[in-house]
Parts: sequence; structure tokens; C-alpha cells
Amino acid sequence: EIGKFLEIKLRPGGNEGEDQRVFKGVITGSRLRSRRTGRELILQVHDPIFQTTLHKKNDYFSEMSDADILRQILGKYNKLSVGSIKGGEVEHPEMIQYISTDWDFVLARADANGLCVGVTDGKIEIGPLEKGSQETLRLGKDEWLDFDLAVDLRQSMDQVKSVAWNPDDQALQIGPEAKRPVLAPGKWANAKRPGELGESDNQQLFPVPLASPELKAYAQGRQH
Repeated sequence: EIGKFLEIKLRPGGNEGEDQRVFKGVITGSRLRSRRTGRELILQVHDPIFQTTLHKKNDYFSEMSDADILRQILGKYNKLSVGSIKGGEVEHPEMIQYISTDWDFVLARADANGLCVGVTDGKIEIGPLEKGSQETLRLGKDEWLDFDLAVDLRQSMDQVKSVAWNPDDQALQIGPEAKRPVLAPGKWANAKRPGELGESDNQQLFPVPLASPELKAYAQGRQH
């Protein structure tokens, strides 16, 4: 039935073990097709987050932090579950959503704060990039089906600084520096620092006055 949830479960290892859910979504369409070889029922299923991508909107937010804005936007959708939102505590006097889908606006505000957006089975989690588990993959020893790992430091910077213009003082307003997050994806003893491959520092310029915490958040957002 269109509008109902559908779950797909698999049982690893054949008949042993328990069924594990690999996908849960909303049935958004169906199609019945008949051929000489038989009949087919084709269901179109999407994660509930699809609701946020349908229409471009305009909205205005006053005296709210990004975390509160994101929670308010996502809370309007009854099939979505909003989990934890870590970060985005800086309060904005004004924030405008202009001709943007809710999904694009959520991604833009999360990116401005250096946050990642994750969606699983209709539950959305937003937070900074953090160290994962200590699990390892040993090529040639562990069982694996496909593997693709890449590292690209061209857009990585040792430091990022945000600079705004204060019209009252007629002077530059320099925010706190944001340093590269410390992650340990493996042993990189011989890895080059970003500055050795290009520019080590980056400076962002804003033509309007911004609070120091907001300048730091924008700088940190470029360090993920």
C-alpha cells in the first residue's frame, strides 16, 4: 500500500542467525507489468528523508541557533525521526532560507558548521566528524567483497581563519583560528602535511559583522 513502510531483511550465513534489516523506507509508487513470461509487481521505495527534497521554500528564523533551526525544519515531517544534533550552538539574530528545499538548506547549514548529516531508515543524525571504531581490515586475510580507499589532501588546510568587517569600528574583525581535526584513519608516518602540498593557511572574508563564535564556526566548517 502506497504510504506504508516497507522493510528489507537479509539473513547472513544462510539459515543460521537472525534476520538483519538492510533497508526501511516508504512505498511511494507501484507498477504492475504483465508479460508472456509472467507478471511483475514493482514497488518504488524511498527513505522518508525524500520528503525534504520535494519543494523549494522560503523561511525566516530569528534569534535561533543552527541546531534549533535544523530541528524545527526536520520536525515538520511526520515520517522522520530526528536524533541527536551536535554542534551549531551559535545563535543568529536572523537567518533566511531562500528558494531552497529543506534538504539543501539543512546540508548548507550543517556544512557551514563543519557537521556531517547521516540518515538511516528515516532517522537523521547531525554531528562533527569523529573517530570511528578501532576495527581494521586486513587485505588478503579478512573476508571482503569490494574495497575502495582514497586520500586527497588538496583541499585540506593546517589552519583556517575567518575575517569580517566591523562598520562601527571601521576595522577588520578577526575570528579565532580553526585547526585541522585530529583523525587517525591509519598509519601515516610518511604522509605530507597539507601545507607541503600547497597553501597551509586559508582566510575567509565576510563583508558583514559577525560574532566571534560564528566566525570560528565558519572556519571550523572548512576543516572537515
